[in-house]
Amino acid sequence: MSYPFQHSTRIPFPTDALPPKIRNAVEEGIRVMQAPPALIASSALAAASHAVQSKFEVERLNGLKGPCSAYFIIIAESGERKSTADAMYFRAAREFEETASKKYKCIVSVLVGDSTPAGTIAHMDHYSPSVCLCEDEAGRIFSSNLVNDLGLLNKTWGGNSITVDRKYERLVVLSPRCSLIW
Repeated sequence: MSYPFQHSTRIPFPTDALPPKIRNAVEEGIRVMQAPPALIASSALAAASHAVQSKFEVERLNGLKGPCSAYFIIIAESGERKSTADAMYFRAAREFEETASKKYKCIVSVLVGDSTPAGTIAHMDHYSPSVCLCEDEAGRIFSSNLVNDLGLLNKTWGGNSITVDRKYERLVVLSPRCSLIW
């Protein structure tokens, strides 16, 4: 498949620019999965971002502070191992969900799959204000209502509180954090 923005020659992904621990994890993923470096690095960086976004903020050059969340949209051919890369780098988050759910005898969920804007907000209100929207098939996301509510993604990107008032319910998510990998 050819995409209109594809170049005839690809610039190699700069794995040497990654911090040492992430670079090592990415290089191992490239070696083990034999997948494109940019795809592997995107999965690793999304997982790293998700792991720390509830604890740390970044300060940009102009003094603005905000969550260290990251958004990745990967365009890949079928069989390029995006699902495999996501499974590898998000394994710790999935294990956390399973272990914490058993320990506290309730659902502990930080990874969100195919979701609507209302579902994502309810998830953040009920389970965790820090989530990662993970979806193997971006086509499902682009045909969903989530992309029609970019304001929600903008609020979580900025860490701005989300309040939703419904007839019988009020949802408030303080200091939301959201990374995504599609």
